[in-house]
Amino acid sequence: GNLKKKGGVGYMMEQLELNEILRGVKGERMFPPQAYPGTKTNTRGATYISRTPYGNFAVSMLPAGQFTHGHIYFVAEVPQKLDIDVYVIHATYQFGDGRAGQAVGKMQRMKEHGLWLIEEDPYYEEGKYLTYSSVVPQWVENHTITGINRHMVTAKYHFQSIRNALALARSLGRILVLPRFECHCDRHWTPIVPACIMANSDLKLPFFCPMDHLFEVLKWTKAGVEFREPGFLESPRFLASSDTSRAFVLTEGSPRAVIGGMDDADKTINWKPHASDAEAKARIEEAGLDKMRVLEFSTTYDAFCGFENVNDSYDFNQLVTGHKTIHMNRGGGILNSLSWCCENKDPGGYKPGPKEFSMPEPFSAKSCKK
Repeated sequence: GNLKKKGGVGYMMEQLELNEILRGVKGERMFPPQAYPGTKTNTRGATYISRTPYGNFAVSMLPAGQFTHGHIYFVAEVPQKLDIDVYVIHATYQFGDGRAGQAVGKMQRMKEHGLWLIEEDPYYEEGKYLTYSSVVPQWVENHTITGINRHMVTAKYHFQSIRNALALARSLGRILVLPRFECHCDRHWTPIVPACIMANSDLKLPFFCPMDHLFEVLKWTKAGVEFREPGFLESPRFLASSDTSRAFVLTEGSPRAVIGGMDDADKTINWKPHASDAEAKARIEEAGLDKMRVLEFSTTYDAFCGFENVNDSYDFNQLVTGHKTIHMNRGGGILNSLSWCCENKDPGGYKPGPKEFSMPEPFSAKSCKK
């Protein structure tokens, strides 16, 4: 059968084992063989009997809105939109590098939806934070393009914004709190273009995608990057901490949609774009914001220009791209990831294959030259 050897012990993936129980090793038992007495095979609530050498047992379908898989809950967010009480969430349809990558990715998805509750108190009570609005401005939201092309343009905006946010957080000695990312194409291991959604999916575009749709979460954890999930600053445990002070940093040219964030801030300052690490630190200290627990930028897309020390630039480039040089080589950095779907290989349409995200230019000694 499908048994494999691992350390001298036979094992089987649980999904294959379930398939063999229901269908037989060679498919000799087609599931379902017959309906349970009193039910109808053409109803969603039908109960079926499976006859196996281990005995007979009944199998019924459960409502997907209450017994959800990962795509319904973490991506399409159907139960949340319909206000359905969920009993079980199966953290499937997750992307990562092997089992270790999928494990941290699943944990991250649960954190993003307030379902990971076992962190110790210091996770919420210690440290200062930096976050930003990921609202995509109108000049990026080009309505003349659609599908995967629009998604890649939006992702390019996200990648530069998060690169600069990471740099600002490092310069100011703060922990980055991720925003929610707007996406225009689902991620799946089967071709989904040009529709950008799976067949029979309830997903509505655009949508807020999980972190693993854009980044490999395992790379972040292996690199020792400390960050917090979207929604962290609204979590009950953070709000219950002794200091929740927040300052709003309004970058010139920010989308109007984010300016409302000033209403909840304890203090607001204006921010001239393209600040170096030294300039950023000086501005925050001069405005008296260095004591604030949270700095919320209206946008980081053009809020930062680079590091004044070339060695700091190289170190940061290595973190995000995997190379100390300023050249755009693909590497093991935390922002290096691949699109999950397709590339346009011929004028007639799309064929399966990876398509790389567009990375921002690495920082160099000339990055902040006016």
